[in-house]
Amino acid sequence: MESTTAPETDINPSLLDKALNHFQAWAIENPKTLLSRILLPIISFVEGIIGNKPVYLDAKKQALGLTFCCAGEVVLGDFKTLETALTSPQARDWRLGTSILSSSHSPGIDEGDRNVFLISLSDQAAGGENHDAFRKCIEDYFFNEEMLIRQKDDVAQKLVDTLAADYFDRISNKALDEFFTNDQLGWMGFLIRYLHYVIFGIDPNDQGKISILTKLHYTQKGTLHYFAGSSILEKFNLLGFAQIPELIEQVTTIYENSPVLTNFQESPKYNNMKRREVAKLMVSLMSIAGLQGPLHGGKTVMGFQSLPDYKGRQTS
Repeated sequence: MESTTAPETDINPSLLDKALNHFQAWAIENPKTLLSRILLPIISFVEGIIGNKPVYLDAKKQALGLTFCCAGEVVLGDFKTLETALTSPQARDWRLGTSILSSSHSPGIDEGDRNVFLISLSDQAAGGENHDAFRKCIEDYFFNEEMLIRQKDDVAQKLVDTLAADYFDRISNKALDEFFTNDQLGWMGFLIRYLHYVIFGIDPNDQGKISILTKLHYTQKGTLHYFAGSSILEKFNLLGFAQIPELIEQVTTIYENSPVLTNFQESPKYNNMKRREVAKLMVSLMSIAGLQGPLHGGKTVMGFQSLPDYKGRQTS
């Protein structure tokens, strides 16, 4: 596979860029060769981690063109091609962007049950059995009219008002660092309380539950549990990672007993999802997306960190 479009700029690709691109293109087309089986998984893992750096893929695109290879995948940058791909049935595997996910740590499989990890389940039209039904279950129980009501009620508004007062007070005193870096208060403290109240109906003043939720999602960086390589961190208890599996079970129980799931009933239209399956899936969704996207987006919007320094882009 060669790039079919010219690079966006006159940036010349390095020898390493060219070599990686050409080898991966060949290896993707010849996956059964010995060289592909040895080197492609290594490249996929290492470059998959590097590819999380925001400017990495953009720099590749500027040097190699709209279509190139990275982390063992073909990266598409042409709008029409992307539009067609994203509006077609999705056949998913164990990837999140460039990163490789841990198939043994996905919710459900980690307890020997069926996989309920939406990120890795294909649409029904693409041959999947459960994605559409499981997603429908999550939407019906969590992202509904009751959630919108909680988002606007007095409890949620008080959390927002407290956050705003704290933010402006720290701006006045030039003490924003702790507001964004201390997971017990400020921005992270708000996100844990606000999102769990709005989505699950969990009392933001229940310090026992808030403490466990914070420990998994922020303090112990539980998000990494779902990515390849996490088993090594947990096996050798690096940076306290051995605690994460038990924390996930504790948070699953909190979600399972949350007000939103009080009246949960198994149904054929949800492919008979069990209450704990729903809760375990929500742990992964909150850990990977719900509490990470807003965390980093808010840091930029509220002036704590700059936009990435994209080459040739005016982001300042």
